[in-house]
Amino acid sequence: KFGILFGLLTGILTTVIGIIFKSSIPQEFIDLGNKIKITTIARFGYGGLTEELLMRFGFMTLVVWLIFKITKNLGNSTYWTGIILASILFAVGHFPVVFNAVQNPTIPLLTYVLIGNSIAGLFFGWLYWKKGLEAAFIGHIFAHVAMMIGEQIFQVQ
Repeated sequence: KFGILFGLLTGILTTVIGIIFKSSIPQEFIDLGNKIKITTIARFGYGGLTEELLMRFGFMTLVVWLIFKITKNLGNSTYWTGIILASILFAVGHFPVVFNAVQNPTIPLLTYVLIGNSIAGLFFGWLYWKKGLEAAFIGHIFAHVAMMIGEQIFQVQ
């Protein structure tokens, strides 16, 4: 329930960010998105499952555990530190695609990738913390559902 709701909200928000940045995204990046259509199963399987296993279950859990071992504090700030760091890493993890796709990535393009994916990572991290890994899986998958619909309606990548 929370996963579906937060996932759809995340997908809508990410689509809005895409609309805001659309005019500043280089044409070669847009062309790549039009040329290479990632399959739905790849979006759900890699995006929804693999990225959550790596970023939330793996990295976020590691950060929270390390902070707890050092500080003996398992409060909200410990979890939010893990969520924020995992969100930034999640976003930066999308940069190799940008650098391979665009000869000279612009600051607006990198900002778009950083903001869109960091915000998504915050939502997915909160879901993992409060509702469990399954909710993060479902949230990420439903974010892709909303983004796929948004891509068709608004022609954004």
